[in-house]
Amino acid sequence: DVPLLFENGLHQAMDDVLLVWVPPEVQRARLMARDGCTAQQADLRIAAQLPLDGKKPLATWVVDNGSTLTATQAQLDILRPQIVARP
Repeated sequence: DVPLLFENGLHQAMDDVLLVWVPPEVQRARLMARDGCTAQQADLRIAAQLPLDGKKPLATWVVDNGSTLTATQAQLDILRPQIVARP
């Protein structure tokens, strides 16, 4: 978990990157719920970052976390052997 990994070019020092992606509306709602911020504050914070869709092509793996916890865990169960097998 590295804040602004892509924005600061830190991903270039990584062999692999796992991106946890959510649709923009889910990202906004979760940010507001987690931090207790307004919609405007959430929008400003999100706008200061590279959009998640822009991060997708830079990641080795992408997990869609826009649904249920069970769905996210299922994706991780599929990816886990690939991640562990990496040299």
